[in-house]
Amino acid sequence: MTPELQRKLDHAFAAFDEDHDGYIQLSDLEERSRRFCVRFNETDSPKGNAALEGMRAHWQALVELTDSDKDGRISKAEFIDAVGTALAEPDAGFDRVFRPALAAGFALADTNDDGAIGVEEFVAFMYLAGFSLAKAPRLFALLDTNGDGKVSVEEWLTAFKTHYTEATADLDLPVNAFFGST
Repeated sequence: MTPELQRKLDHAFAAFDEDHDGYIQLSDLEERSRRFCVRFNETDSPKGNAALEGMRAHWQALVELTDSDKDGRISKAEFIDAVGTALAEPDAGFDRVFRPALAAGFALADTNDDGAIGVEEFVAFMYLAGFSLAKAPRLFALLDTNGDGKVSVEEWLTAFKTHYTEATADLDLPVNAFFGST
């Protein structure tokens, strides 16, 4: 595993370990999903329920892949070893581990349900997700790879996939620009 991928997985683990107890558990991912649903005013809605189910599918993929000691929680070592190995698989690793949660997050950000995220939706997402609004115009332009003024679900997923599967700290890659080279 490259040092760059190690840093990215360290960052991902820290983001998923919602209660900072050193383990990822279903409750961490459910809390993360609920918090986003509250911020997007999508609690008890079909979209909010889909987001929670997407996060649960993400958990199921993670626990099956990583929980080597079968204790119902994922340590940092389990996460980094197993996810790093899965991401080395052509295509299937990313889709199995990250796609369900990322697709659900995209759906939350697509507030008008047109299948794309426009600039205003993106700025709202940045604000509600706790990112710097100063980064929003540049990040939107990086994510909008075809320049049509909207970010499609494929552009969204491709950006995250590139972040986790290409060993680069290039800040001109969209998701690297979100998180830095972490």
